[in-house]
Amino acid sequence: MLRHPVDPKNFSLIQSIDDIARANQLPITENKTQELLLEKLTSSLREHVAHGARLHGFRTQSMFAHVAAAMGECLIIKEEDGGAFFDIAGDLKQPDFRIVTRQHGRMLVEVKNFYQKKPHKKYTIKGKYLHSLKEYAKLNEIPLKIAIYWARWGCWTLLEANRLDVNTPTIEITMDYAFKHNEMSLLGDHMIGTVPPLSLRVYADKDKPRNLSANGKTLFTVKKACVCADDIEVVDPLEERITWFLILNGTWNDIFEYASVTDNLLNYLDMQLRPELPNDEASNQEPFTIIGTMSQMISNQYKLSTSPNGPITSLIPNQQPDEFGILIPHDYVGKTLKLWRLYQQTDSTVSPEVKNKE
Repeated sequence: MLRHPVDPKNFSLIQSIDDIARANQLPITENKTQELLLEKLTSSLREHVAHGARLHGFRTQSMFAHVAAAMGECLIIKEEDGGAFFDIAGDLKQPDFRIVTRQHGRMLVEVKNFYQKKPHKKYTIKGKYLHSLKEYAKLNEIPLKIAIYWARWGCWTLLEANRLDVNTPTIEITMDYAFKHNEMSLLGDHMIGTVPPLSLRVYADKDKPRNLSANGKTLFTVKKACVCADDIEVVDPLEERITWFLILNGTWNDIFEYASVTDNLLNYLDMQLRPELPNDEASNQEPFTIIGTMSQMISNQYKLSTSPNGPITSLIPNQQPDEFGILIPHDYVGKTLKLWRLYQQTDSTVSPEVKNKE
């Protein structure tokens, strides 16, 4: 999916200077009008940059669009809350995005960034504010969704707005509730499982010195490097790309370094990555372990691109959305890298045909 430039000819500046001129009863061609515009832009810029939470909110909004675009299910993603807007009621609010998907039609999405200082803190949204969003969606005859990025955990949820009671002054959303009714699968999101470990393996050149000294050290020459899945080298090009993506962006709990030695000669070095294993006995009997969701992994890439050293350096990266994530074919059957992909469905995401069968 291609990201188009936003206002490449800076037409929005003309609208801004017209707003300044109108407010001060000046012609837009006056130098004074331009000076007032520059003063306002400078003041606003300083305020936004100094406001860390606001920067994170803007970055999260941009990140959502790129995550949705990279997962391959969306046909169109458009900012909804930009440009001139007129409404007969006078109090409607525009959601952040209008989205058209391949299989699930259209939706309007309001994006929220939420960092829980306390793990069980609830996300809150004003009922009056949500009502104004829902009324806008109702007039457009498009369902409204609320996307929440749970920043502390790096996870996304997408919640049908009709599940929330706008008559409540302050609506509270627990993380448990948001995940129970999560509709991110509408955008192509899914959980990914594999057989651990995944590893980066470096082979020693057998034609060069590779003896271990008495203190266990050696100098060796690298013959080749590869990735492995469940201790088997991955040779298929597609499987290799997927393995690299999972190694770099999956949720790993343990990194184990291992050296293979035979007759005091180094064969290879392994850096093995293992996820945290579930505590319950039933889950431990499964042949695979979940290492994250696709949206979570793409978000990890996005954050690294926009804040490589910690602080946010940009809201939107130079990369196009298709440079994030990896599109795994629906009919993927791995030769070496075994994958399990789990798509969560709620009662509102299950198709009518499936409901009738139930």
